[in-house]
Amino acid sequence: MQSSSMAELPDRFLLFWDQKFVRLLGGRPWVSGVIIAAVSFATFLALALGFGIYELVYSDAIPDVAYTFGMDAYTWAAFVTSLLTGFGFSASSFMLVQDEKDLKAVSSLIGYDGDELANEWLAYVRERISRGRLTALGFFAMGLAMVTTNIPGASDVLRLNDPEVYPWFQQVPAAWFLVFVPLNFALIGKGAYFTMVDERFHRNMRRAHLEIDLLHPEQLEPFTRMALRRSFLWIVGSSICLLLFLNAAVNPMGLLPFTIAIMVVASLTLIAPLTGIHHKISAAKKRELRTVRASIGKLRDEVLYGTNPTITNNAAQRLTGLVAYEGRLEKTSEWPLDLPTLGTFSFYLAIPVISWVGGALMERLIDALF
Repeated sequence: MQSSSMAELPDRFLLFWDQKFVRLLGGRPWVSGVIIAAVSFATFLALALGFGIYELVYSDAIPDVAYTFGMDAYTWAAFVTSLLTGFGFSASSFMLVQDEKDLKAVSSLIGYDGDELANEWLAYVRERISRGRLTALGFFAMGLAMVTTNIPGASDVLRLNDPEVYPWFQQVPAAWFLVFVPLNFALIGKGAYFTMVDERFHRNMRRAHLEIDLLHPEQLEPFTRMALRRSFLWIVGSSICLLLFLNAAVNPMGLLPFTIAIMVVASLTLIAPLTGIHHKISAAKKRELRTVRASIGKLRDEVLYGTNPTITNNAAQRLTGLVAYEGRLEKTSEWPLDLPTLGTFSFYLAIPVISWVGGALMERLIDALF
């Protein structure tokens, strides 16, 4: 029976603390993500309200405050960061639930039992958990450095300035970012590392065991689904980050390279896993065409130069079928991608633009109405 939530997965699949946390929240990845995002943002609001920051901000005592949907720059950044936190927790669990289903489909293609392949995958990942933790720790440090150097007040919270540069009402929210932004960086680093680990495992399995059936390209759909899924998750996560640019306090000049980076990463996440399959399809197609054309040559000689009418007639019938088969082989795509898949990926690439432009238009509409 295939799992539809973390609650239904066997315990051996829960390798990371964030996945175990999602199970504690009920096991539905996206529901858990919403809960985590809401609680994260609530902690920021509670902190700001408890220290009386909003009373100060909305009394116009602080000039030149840039608002987004009625939120000041810190609150808007906290809202986006909270969304990213919820997404970071839920994305890993969502991918695990869906991959567990596709592993069963893949196992039949490579001659494995479903549990046997799952156990090999789990063993492969477990061997690399220590390196994954080090990667996450490195990204956590990068996130801490980013907050310290880019969030006004963070360096004062860490007592790096003497005398202090920023007032208390900037230091208080900065303290929240010192916790949540490095956490997000750690989740991103872990996700990036184990995305590469998963691809290496599947690449090795494909090279060793996958046999291409040129008449049934639909059998390769599990590999395409996994590649699309990873691409989709990276695009959505990056699109959430782009929402930061809706606030005027964020330099919009960073938008273009960020968008380009999203498209590059998303494209590589999709194309890299499928490149190996492409090579296998191409090699199988060439081998099959060589065999068919060799048979066509022999049958052609029999039809043209044969002296036995019965044998010649049989050869002519077979030749007709082989010529038709040759034509079908020549038209066979060498990539496990069809038009619907390409259309889906094109839509994924449009998500960052849609999210940012849609948010900007919505903000202007609200400003016009109120």
